[in-house]
Order: sequence, then C-alpha cells, then structure tokens
Amino acid sequence: MGMSDYLGWIHGKADRSSGSLVPVVFGTSGALYSEDQLDFGAAVSGAPAEIAALFPSIANGAIRVGLHIVITQAYTIGSGCTGGDIWIVTSATQANTATPTFVTGRRFTLAQLAVLGNHFFIPLPPMGKTSDPTLLEFVAAYFSTLGGYAPAAGGCEMWFGPGADGCI
Repeated sequence: MGMSDYLGWIHGKADRSSGSLVPVVFGTSGALYSEDQLDFGAAVSGAPAEIAALFPSIANGAIRVGLHIVITQAYTIGSGCTGGDIWIVTSATQANTATPTFVTGRRFTLAQLAVLGNHFFIPLPPMGKTSDPTLLEFVAAYFSTLGGYAPAAGGCEMWFGPGADGCI
C-alpha cells in the first residue's frame, strides 16, 4: 500500500493518480472550496461525529495533523490580487458545498503562492475542550482571495495528514 493511501486527499488527486504533475486549479475563479472533502461518518446516535471523540490522539495534540498544500502551478498576479487565505472548514453536511464553520486558516502572499513546489502546512488546533473548535463529520478546504480579485493562474494539491519536516 502506497504512502498516499494513508493520507486524506481533498484536492489535486489527479496529480498523483496520473503519475505526472497535472496542476489542479484552486482559487483562480475567486473564492472556492476544495474539489473533495473528508467524511468521518456520523456518530452512532445519528448526530454528526466530532473528530475529537473519534481520534483522541489528534484531539489532545499527541499527533500533529493538518492540511498540507503543495503548489503545483505557480500563482500569477491577476488584476490586483495580492494573495489568498486558505481555511480548514467543517460542517455536519457537505463541507465543500454548504455553509461551513471556519476552523483555522492561514494567509498567503502571492509571492509565497508563486513558488512551484512550496509545501505549506496548516495544523489543526487542539480539540476536545469546551473552548476548542469542533470538527464535524465533513472537513474540506476553502480559498478566498485578497485584493478583491482572483489570481490569473495557479494550482495546488492538498491533503490532510501528519505534520512533516520541511513544510513552510
């Protein structure tokens, strides 16, 4: 079983399955959800599953997990775009189509997104305490542009997985 079988791919799966680098556009038409999402399943009671209850090692921070983003097509300036925010979002229903809850995110400048191969990591925050964010059944990513305009070009692949050395 390949290492990628253990990762939760949510965007750019075509890059890996084709065996070649085929950029999957993300954010060039403005605000956009990832092409796929993770579905952790509903709890036995039928209520949305909270990830903290399903994976206590993640919830208490023993295992650092988050969203990996690798630039597969350099982002280029487009009519005043200065960068973008990438968010981890969650919902009890489709996280990449419904109105999700924003869990955590990170702001990227266009210069950061313009470097082919840059590997970014957005860690999930601690969960499980009343004051901590709650991850529900569906988890996805969301891109929102800065500067009022979308970049002219750009693509990436994204997955959820353990933190790794060398990420920016």
